[in-house]
Amino acid sequence: MQASFVILTASFLIWLAAGDSYPMLVLFTIVMGVAYGGFIALAPAVAAGLFGTVGLGAILGTLYTAAAIGGLVGPPVVGEIIDQVSYEAGIVVAMVLTGAATAVLFMLPAGHDRAR
Repeated sequence: MQASFVILTASFLIWLAAGDSYPMLVLFTIVMGVAYGGFIALAPAVAAGLFGTVGLGAILGTLYTAAAIGGLVGPPVVGEIIDQVSYEAGIVVAMVLTGAATAVLFMLPAGHDRAR
């Protein structure tokens, strides 16, 4: 899951460098999509490892609700940044926020199913 977040953060560099290049934008969407898919696929296993299986449904519901709120709020906010500042600034904001999430993920303690 940590690798998924690192790749997700790095994918914004592809978008930043893409400019008007359609193939580069396609590459960005593929890399970002695979990394985001890794987060979605691995979230239940990581949550179970960190918090155990008791109440896992509520934990996953909270996790996915938080992701949904980010998906609802993020695009209009970044769109406003693009309108007010620049396209590149919007990408950098997205990259910084994703990088911050990556840093938090690396600070989480080892899960229950890992050797300590």
